Amino acid sequence: MGYVADVTKRCLSYDDEMEWFEYKKGSAVSSVDDIGEYISALSNGAAMNGEAYGFLIWGIHNETHEPTGTDFKYTKDVEHEPFEHRLYRNVAPAIFCRFDEELVEGKRVVVLTIPAARIAPTSYKNERYIRIGSSKENIKKHPEREAALFRILNFGPPNLLNTESRFSDLTFDQLFLYYDMKGIKLIKKTFKTNLELLTKCPAPNSYIPLATL
Repeated sequence: MGYVADVTKRCLSYDDEMEWFEYKKGSAVSSVDDIGEYISALSNGAAMNGEAYGFLIWGIHNETHEPTGTDFKYTKDVEHEPFEHRLYRNVAPAIFCRFDEELVEGKRVVVLTIPAARIAPTSYKNERYIRIGSSKENIKKHPEREAALFRILNFGPPNLLNTESRFSDLTFDQLFLYYDMKGIKLIKKTFKTNLELLTKCPAPNSYIPLATL
């Protein structure tokens, strides 16, 4: 089993398309601009979902998930310019995408591997796209999602270390009970630091607890 089969198998383990991968049967979506918009959407969608890569997959039926094969050609010229060069020169920031193909159940399947956005949202022709379910949307129509994407790119996906508690009167009783059951004794004076339960304050070099005793 090769790379394309591995990617396809992983994606097919999900019941439906996700925000970081898309199926196309036959040669549907073969124009440079359509693919460029998908690169933006899937790159940003991968970042939103904590995935390292997004995937655009030709030759898989988007409803039945059966291999259909594809005659999509990514090595052709468009107005005397190599297809891939014309595609990538309009993607910013520049990311290293890659086409791969192989037979899956006897059908030709093509996978475009797209790195997740890292420093800034990925755009195509100065427009940013995002995935909402299995739909590709201009992110300008969804300012809350755009703000969430910028937060993720700046601070990483929400987790215990970068998300403040909404409450200030929480206790750690269950945490102490859990560690007691594991035979581990927590020290009240130091456990917040040892377990990294502190988040930065706006003031430089100072911290506040995510929750207090």
